[in-house]
Amino acid sequence: MMVLLEGVFKQSDGKTVVDQPHRQNVAVVEDALVLLVGHHVQLAMHHVPSLPFDPTLRGLGACHVEGQCPLGHDDGKFDLYNVTASGVLRQDPWRVEQFDGTEEPVRLDCMVGHMGRLACASVTELEKLREAAASLSAQVQAFRIGVGAPDGDL
Repeated sequence: MMVLLEGVFKQSDGKTVVDQPHRQNVAVVEDALVLLVGHHVQLAMHHVPSLPFDPTLRGLGACHVEGQCPLGHDDGKFDLYNVTASGVLRQDPWRVEQFDGTEEPVRLDCMVGHMGRLACASVTELEKLREAAASLSAQVQAFRIGVGAPDGDL
């Protein structure tokens, strides 16, 4: 199982949702993550600033909070929330239990009102992707040899 959400995070009916116009849907973050609870995962979640960076925008363009931003983006702070962790995903509260015994909080509240990205995948799924990528690489190399293309050219 793999979760990839990107868009503006919002609060709706007590849930965290992500408006994903590029996918023409709204995803409920908790509903997506609950499928990975108890699994060994790799998780990354962070604010996404506008590109190019614009220091005149709140949170470098990542902040879409109406009114006072709880993270201080109104006060000229450029801090962007970022969390990466590997371990077992838990909920109530959301966190990743890492194998060194520490816990990394997954602060959905820090994402609300901000453009962001959440990627979370089971380690088993990531291994399958790595194997598929290695197989594809070997197929591309065989194709290059077959057509007489030098390495790096096609």
